[in-house]
Amino acid sequence: MHLSSRSEATRRKLLSHLIVWRWACSLQSAATLKLFNASRHATLTQTLQDARVRAVPIMQWLVPGVEFSGGCALIVGVLSALAAFRLFVICLFAFKLDAIKRIDGWKPINRADWIGDVLYLPEALYCIGLTVVMLA
Repeated sequence: MHLSSRSEATRRKLLSHLIVWRWACSLQSAATLKLFNASRHATLTQTLQDARVRAVPIMQWLVPGVEFSGGCALIVGVLSALAAFRLFVICLFAFKLDAIKRIDGWKPINRADWIGDVLYLPEALYCIGLTVVMLA
């Protein structure tokens, strides 16, 4: 009985690590493209300009740099809570600056549809997952 509960705990821990690793790899992939792919970097820069973010020349490199380093830290497992917090802040700002505009473009028909659209956004899912990592 004791051995079975141990193996179940080990499986749960492994599953939670795999989920975090998957999120981290996804964030890492997006950050890599924003840093090293010219068209993705230009899209990020345009999004920052459209949102009237100050210091775009700095932010266009700082944001994907923080995403990249945070993704690396989550993948490796170094300072995971701190990395998750940094990524959480970026996701919140992305949600505020860009995601709400996308939802308005979808023209939700009522409050429930709007909430469904919010939960459909990758930023919302990342915020939920990163909260789990921060609290773990």
